[in-house]
Amino acid sequence: VSLTPSTRNLSQVPKMSTPRLALRAVSLSIIFVPVIWTAWIAWLIPSFRRRLWYPLLTKSLGAGGATFVKWAQWSATRADLFPEALRKQLILLQTGAPTHSYRHTLRELENAQVSNLLKQIDRKPLASGSIAQVHIARLKNGQRVAVKVRHPRVAQLLALDSRLMVNAARIVDLALPWLRLGDTVAQFSETLAAQARLDVEAINLHRFNSNFYDWKDVRFPRPIFAAPSVLVETFELGDVVNGLPLVHPGIKNPPPSATSAEVGAFLVNRGQDVYLKMLLRDRFMHSDLHAGNL
Repeated sequence: VSLTPSTRNLSQVPKMSTPRLALRAVSLSIIFVPVIWTAWIAWLIPSFRRRLWYPLLTKSLGAGGATFVKWAQWSATRADLFPEALRKQLILLQTGAPTHSYRHTLRELENAQVSNLLKQIDRKPLASGSIAQVHIARLKNGQRVAVKVRHPRVAQLLALDSRLMVNAARIVDLALPWLRLGDTVAQFSETLAAQARLDVEAINLHRFNSNFYDWKDVRFPRPIFAAPSVLVETFELGDVVNGLPLVHPGIKNPPPSATSAEVGAFLVNRGQDVYLKMLLRDRFMHSDLHAGNL
């Protein structure tokens, strides 16, 4: 199957009309109203902030769509910026973002003409991210694969949210022109829009597999079929890094499930090797290396 992106625009990104932007702005306002209204309580009462407000914020970010889930995934990795209690909540969105219906999955498979390749597909998704969710399936030859299906209206919502962000940044630039926030946000928006194309992701996976073909302890999924809204790839069995409790030298009697110090050292050192190879040798980066993707 060809992995060249189709010239037919299946994203169907809407025109950025003022009514569409206004409607999206109102929708986001409704989603985040509870967070905003209770922010003063969270500021005054730490226990309320940890137990109720952080989960409420995380739920609202998930309901906000791909742009806000992406921000949450990034924020969960920034121990230098955000408190641990908040990051523990945000990390749930790295693999546990809101899912879409099984009916939508079947419809996208039919539209992409991939149903005839599959013998069986699990109804319940294995994981869900900001752009798509993953189902385990089997090809007609019995091979176990991962089927990634894009969430409904992801491309449209990314386009709308990006335009709102750019407009807001330009307003800020009027008061603080030295920040050049508009240029930065525009580049961020373009990067987000590219992630909505799963056929582009398949091409990138081919390149990563080629760059790391002789690394025996580093693997990337291999694409089997790709379309803008569906990606079928090899299923790589393993544990997500954010689910591995590591042994800290100061902890006595760690739980049996805890990862040994040797494994923890391997993850850090080999992860650094992978990162530096991408950056310095290949000049082709995986720019979403949060713990939910490792």
